[in-house]
Amino acid sequence: MKQKYLCIKDWKIDSGTYFRKDEYYKGAPFNNGESVKMFGLVGMTINFHKGSDYFHI
Repeated sequence: MKQKYLCIKDWKIDSGTYFRKDEYYKGAPFNNGESVKMFGLVGMTINFHKGSDYFHI
């Protein structure tokens, strides 16, 4: 089940910004809620984990 998460810090790589601060993104929790597979801009999918600087998980 996907949920929405607020990005708290831009996530960038050399080719651009894929998760923007203050925007909501859909994510699928896994690992007993300790991690979330986040779906960003232009089809980017990244796993973020509890304690991340980018999302409160």
